[in-house]
Amino acid sequence: MRDRIFYDLSEFVAHPLRTGIQRVSFEILRHWKFSPQLAPGFISLRRKQPMLLPEAFRPLMERLFVGDGDSGKSIARKIISCARRARLITSQEIRGFSGFLNPELFLDARRAEFYRVLAEERSAEIHWVVYDALPWLSPDTFPKGAVEGTMHYLKTMRVIPNLHFISASCREDFCERILRCRLPTYRVCPLGADGLGRAAPSFDPRKRGFSCVGTIEPRKNHKVILEAFEALWSEGVDARLTFIGRMGWDSRQLGDHLKKLAQRESRFGWYDDLDDARLRDAILASRATIYASEREGFGLPPLESLALGIPVIVSSRLPSISNIATGGQIRIEDITPASIVAAVKGMLDDGVAERKYAELQSLDVPIWQEMAHSLRDAMSAR
Repeated sequence: MRDRIFYDLSEFVAHPLRTGIQRVSFEILRHWKFSPQLAPGFISLRRKQPMLLPEAFRPLMERLFVGDGDSGKSIARKIISCARRARLITSQEIRGFSGFLNPELFLDARRAEFYRVLAEERSAEIHWVVYDALPWLSPDTFPKGAVEGTMHYLKTMRVIPNLHFISASCREDFCERILRCRLPTYRVCPLGADGLGRAAPSFDPRKRGFSCVGTIEPRKNHKVILEAFEALWSEGVDARLTFIGRMGWDSRQLGDHLKKLAQRESRFGWYDDLDDARLRDAILASRATIYASEREGFGLPPLESLALGIPVIVSSRLPSISNIATGGQIRIEDITPASIVAAVKGMLDDGVAERKYAELQSLDVPIWQEMAHSLRDAMSAR
């Protein structure tokens, strides 16, 4: 009986971080409560064969995201150690898998080769979650050389018939501008908003802080947000700003500035690595969150904020908000320091803020269980 699906976590096993993509990998595994069950593993780059992770892996992955008081780096080391105890999957076991699910973007050519060989006989059973086309359509938003490193992934996509795009705009970009085709098996499978839990909106006029969640890199527009708050502070506006995210590429100069700013400005704070419990607390302590990125395949943090009952200042171009009502949001057409200043001043008005909180009472957002069900249904269809 083919009662298991090989769940490929090769990138996570090699680099256990709390990135957006790795958040998706975790949430799918956490909410997969049905049969066929997911069997977490990875592709051995030396052998070009799949390895099965031991049972101890799942609780370690959960500890990394949910948190238990241990540091993220300490748990990451334990995950890497756990992966060393993985065992090679036999040819007979490979034939016994009912499907193969890859929730990651990857760069390694040997992993791509594994899927191309597998697709020669079992392409209908291979499913990939696809995130965005930004490396190819907006190469300026990534480090030099990043595009060349993803070409093996892109080439292999063409032989995978079951692609699950995280947003409709992501599917459109790939189908119309890159793959130049449209297949009925290309589904849209939105991410869930409830990874940090749900909370009823409750306005507290004493809260005057704004938090910004996301990797600190140019396309996330942290510099623009900072310029807006420095202008507000120069006007004497009492508002706190907190950045929550690790340092990304091409941001060393900004990072140095943030460290110095955190030392001299009591209204600014920066946390580079928070587990879910502490991240949830930071968001709930905010009057609103800010997400200023204009180029994303999805953009999850605003939805997580809304699910926790906290309004958000967000770019109107973000795919994640395109299919939900506007309640609890200040949507900005063009992200500039001036537009963010205006939005923050709006949210600092108690009357405006109270209305935004009230709007959240009736706002529906997608949940992770729906994504897991969508993937399961697709993989069970014959």
